[in-house]
Amino acid sequence: MVTLDEKRLKQRFLHMNKDQKQKLKFESKWHSIVAFLHKNLGYKIAKVARIASKANVEGSRDSDLDIIFYTTRDQNQDELLATMRKLIKKNYKKQAQIKKLNIGVQISFKSTDCVINVIYLAKEQFDSEYKEALHRGLVPKEKQIAIILIKYAFFKAAIDFITGVEIEIACITSECNKIKGCVNGTIHHFSGKLNQQGTSVNNILKFLK
Repeated sequence: MVTLDEKRLKQRFLHMNKDQKQKLKFESKWHSIVAFLHKNLGYKIAKVARIASKANVEGSRDSDLDIIFYTTRDQNQDELLATMRKLIKKNYKKQAQIKKLNIGVQISFKSTDCVINVIYLAKEQFDSEYKEALHRGLVPKEKQIAIILIKYAFFKAAIDFITGVEIEIACITSECNKIKGCVNGTIHHFSGKLNQQGTSVNNILKFLK
């Protein structure tokens, strides 16, 4: 049985945050996608924002980051998305795996563990998503850290059948207030699903030792 340590979890989180090389790569992807939207998409972009990762509507694996945007005038969503998917595939196919989403595109960059969802929204939807993202920032710091660590472990274990929203809800609603308790309790919460898919809680926890 893998045993977690509160101090070690905090150190791992700090290490993840202080990996400047990874941060710079991550920032470069963000700036690259913003530039692509403004210069290559062929629509006048009103605003682009990056928000905390959130499971997309069809419930596939969460991203590290959601980039949301809207245009100066609301467009036909199907037409814009078809154009965006075609151009993103053309521009990024050598650097990343491209996956179609119902409301956007998921880009998994090969050079890093960086997975980004690019999502088009109408202005009203954009405002709502952005406000919700700000609201999610009210979660206690310990649980915010626990959620980041759990998502990291699930990503490293290639778990794609449990969504980011499921993780967030399970962690936020748990009675534990310490990082170790939140991580342990939340991962054990999914033990049934993990066992059904031929893996185990230990296979997830080992990435956080």
